[in-house]
Amino acid sequence: MFKKWFKYIAFLGVDTNHLDDISPLKIINILVLMINVLLIAQLPLIGWFWQYSGIWVLLNSCIHIPLFFSVLLLNKYGHFLSGRALFMLAYISLISVSSLAWKTNLHFHFFFLVALFVSPFLYQAWEYRQVRINLFIYFCCYCGLEFYWLNRLQKNNGVTIEETILTLGNTLFLFLAALISCTLVHQNHRLAYSRATHHKAKIHQVLFKTLPERIINKLLDSSHKVNTSIPAQYHFGSVLFIDIVDYTQFCHNTDKQKLIKVLDTLYQNFDTLALQHGLEKIKTNGDQYMAVCGVLEAQACPSITCCRGAMALLASVQKTNQQLNIQLEVRVGIATGTLICGIVGRNSYAFDVWGDTVNRAARIESNGQIDRIQVCQSTYELSNHLLAFEPKTKINAKGLGTIDVYVLSA
Repeated sequence: MFKKWFKYIAFLGVDTNHLDDISPLKIINILVLMINVLLIAQLPLIGWFWQYSGIWVLLNSCIHIPLFFSVLLLNKYGHFLSGRALFMLAYISLISVSSLAWKTNLHFHFFFLVALFVSPFLYQAWEYRQVRINLFIYFCCYCGLEFYWLNRLQKNNGVTIEETILTLGNTLFLFLAALISCTLVHQNHRLAYSRATHHKAKIHQVLFKTLPERIINKLLDSSHKVNTSIPAQYHFGSVLFIDIVDYTQFCHNTDKQKLIKVLDTLYQNFDTLALQHGLEKIKTNGDQYMAVCGVLEAQACPSITCCRGAMALLASVQKTNQQLNIQLEVRVGIATGTLICGIVGRNSYAFDVWGDTVNRAARIESNGQIDRIQVCQSTYELSNHLLAFEPKTKINAKGLGTIDVYVLSA
């Protein structure tokens, strides 16, 4: 039960899906919980040692308990900056008043030394100015309270001024040593955060070039689970295949370095145009390029979008031929219907699309005309009011039998 409540309070206002938000907020929540537990536990002791405490110590505890609970409420409702500011003020007020209210020196002001080492972790790495201001306030409070008790001790016990100066100098030296250590800790924290941010940006850059953004977000949201695969989902959309004609012969007659350059140039152009025309690249398989439309982002008419994107891809092939002085020829096939998409397995994630619509598009492409865009019956019916097609023909598709196809007019 206690563990459950501790976890609940520690994660108040923390977005568990974004680890960058955890550190400062979670630490403040835990500190608030610890301080309130100590203040509540201190209440019986105040009565037991009333001759040393008195009414002011009791009022101090009773006022600061709800103040610290208010920090938790602010964090819970997303007011992190206000919660942190209230926490700092309440902490400084609690230590200062406790040092002055007790009739004996319990060295409460040494808690400012503890605050020195905690402070760097209550701020984000870029908030170095706020950290410096906070450390300066702790320094002033510590020195003021130390001087107050030394001066009081000197009056009561007749301590010489030389002893006071030596004691004050020694405590100041201790505080400065702690301050230097704290500064080094903060600098190391900033450096570690900077490195982590840099590496995270690189990882995200690779991820976004490998998988669609929505799929990445789903994987990250479910990264704490054992099975992070994304189950198959059904969508209505269009799928496109574009394939290089006589690719094997082209590879045999082309230098390896030039072959890599040709494919890289061709697929880079395809990727750029696919993004511009609302297509989502699925994969490349040597000489074959596959893209879909209407699966990850809703499209009013995915068949029209896919056809127009295919026209742009076909035009880019001619541009690549002129640019690299080659003679590539391609076939393009498009089908529209129900698509099954998702990620299966645990390692080497790959987003893919399956179903009869995919098989139909592949068969239409393999039986297509060179440098022409061939589509299925459903694509034609959904697009012919805006796009022009040549008269219907029939093809014998492996595994599908005879199907009707249409060629998109240039």
